[in-house]
Amino acid sequence: NGRRGAGSGPASGGITLKTFFNRLLGVPVEHQGSLFAYWHHLFSRLVQEAKSRGDLEDSILDLDTRANRVEGEEVVCGGGVDGELPTSIVRISCDRGVSFEKACALVASVQGA
Repeated sequence: NGRRGAGSGPASGGITLKTFFNRLLGVPVEHQGSLFAYWHHLFSRLVQEAKSRGDLEDSILDLDTRANRVEGEEVVCGGGVDGELPTSIVRISCDRGVSFEKACALVASVQGA
């Protein structure tokens, strides 16, 4: 139909998110909030659908705390208008058991006995 859709992506000639937000700035202020709310509603719906299909993971993990250790924390940028909301990366060392190589050696030692 010749129309370029927001969901088609830049590779197929569609409108990117950056382009959408830049164009939103050109819309009269009284309509910007409504358009952004509509976009947010659609985006939230797509995220929920992707999560229900298992296509999307959150960046927050549920870690078993038996053998985890914080290795370090790095503030990567400040957020908000005054930089009051820092964004941090926390590196956590997780002990998830033995390595694959160690497991193979354990199996070989049991089978050899």
